[in-house]
Amino acid sequence: MLRLVFYSLVWHTFSTQALQPIAHMDTEQVFKQSIADNLDETLIELGYSRTHEYKGVIEYRNLNNILTFVFEWNQAYGFYCQLQFAGEQTDFPLSIVINRLKNSTETKSPVFDTEFHELVNKWTSELKNEIPELGINLLTKTSVVIQELRSEFDQRTLEYNQQLELESVKRTADEAWNSKDYQNYLNAVNGKLEQLPSSYSKKLSIAKKRITEKNGL
Repeated sequence: MLRLVFYSLVWHTFSTQALQPIAHMDTEQVFKQSIADNLDETLIELGYSRTHEYKGVIEYRNLNNILTFVFEWNQAYGFYCQLQFAGEQTDFPLSIVINRLKNSTETKSPVFDTEFHELVNKWTSELKNEIPELGINLLTKTSVVIQELRSEFDQRTLEYNQQLELESVKRTADEAWNSKDYQNYLNAVNGKLEQLPSSYSKKLSIAKKRITEKNGL
């Protein structure tokens, strides 16, 4: 199933840590061991079971939701957790959910002078407390915080798609104008002028005049 994941393109509070690989240790194993040491027991007590594990990913499920811990072993050595719901297409960065529940807008900047294992252990240690304290294990797709975030994500996605569509209209109109294809220019901007810069409206007047001249009217 295709899942919609909201990364920094939409939200800039995504808690990844940009890190450099450490030559003398397996960073993926450090990541997974930290989860095992700091989170596994707590998650099991909260009703989660470890359901999947493969390279860079560990997944836990309970009756309400899914927590997927991800280590970007082939990219920037970032790490994060996604909150998911069975049958749903939207993944929620756990950092965003936690900040919303804490009424916080805190963002975490990369720390470049800290050892990888220290950052991971700090992160999992914090989650060990935050997950039960904030009732992450109790969240369902109908929880108020999830509905609010889904609505915000949907609105941001709509705005982003509208912007992409507008850029496509501008490219089509510009190509038609540059090639003196005035009819296609008219077709491209028709019904879109309110969303376009005023220069497109001025060009439309010229395009209509050229079309009229061409038709000998």
